[in-house]
Amino acid sequence: MTIARKSHQRKKRQAVKEPACFNIGEWRAATRQEVVEWVTRDRKPKKKKKGGAILAVRSRLRPVDIYCYLKARFGEPNGFQNFLRKDDSDNWIHWDYSLKAGETDVYILGMSREIHIMVGEVLTHQQWRDLIVGIRTDYARIGPQKSAVLQSLEKFVVFQNKFVIIAGLCADLHAAILDAPAKTAFPKRSPAAKSRLKTLEKAMQGVSARANDLFGNCQASPSDAGYGRGLHQYGDPHVNEMKSEMPLRPIRPSSGPRFPTA
Repeated sequence: MTIARKSHQRKKRQAVKEPACFNIGEWRAATRQEVVEWVTRDRKPKKKKKGGAILAVRSRLRPVDIYCYLKARFGEPNGFQNFLRKDDSDNWIHWDYSLKAGETDVYILGMSREIHIMVGEVLTHQQWRDLIVGIRTDYARIGPQKSAVLQSLEKFVVFQNKFVIIAGLCADLHAAILDAPAKTAFPKRSPAAKSRLKTLEKAMQGVSARANDLFGNCQASPSDAGYGRGLHQYGDPHVNEMKSEMPLRPIRPSSGPRFPTA
């Protein structure tokens, strides 16, 4: 009984072992050689070794905040994606950091609206939450340096070209109307052929769906989408953090230059 209890306690202690990435204050920037090794690592799954984990954070960490925090601690971004990006806001990944927590890899990248965090450990939902809270809490430790980075960012205003948006929306509606399937003829009604009922029912469903789509596209109004009057954007090439009065619904132009939307 005593041996079984000690074995259970040992397993319980192992289960609650804190991941290495939780030591946020001890994170360090990966060296160039470590970045190369991480990029060229063997990605084939191994039976005895547990893989890492990745999380997309869309609401608890603002890209501009985490960027200023990481830049204040580790300097310019050192991730591999930073060598692929262009010096403008039209990037899929704006910046990335390759970090180390002991022997554990920590990789953080920033997009326009979300942050992706990858760690070389398997984390539970609660541990992910604790990691995010820990990062936000650590902001205060280097508050002055973080604020200095934020103040150094150039701020400018970007206005949406609503005429291009309306033109794109109208082009999409026009294309949907032209691409609507041709009107199908109803099968001839015959009292003796009961098998024609299923064919007639299928034809009715197709005509009904076509009519609903055409009616909706013809009655759609560009003003239903709404517009954002102004977007305040930080002008640092690594940051694309927006603050604006967002449109009621996101709309995607079908042609012309791309503009930031909600």
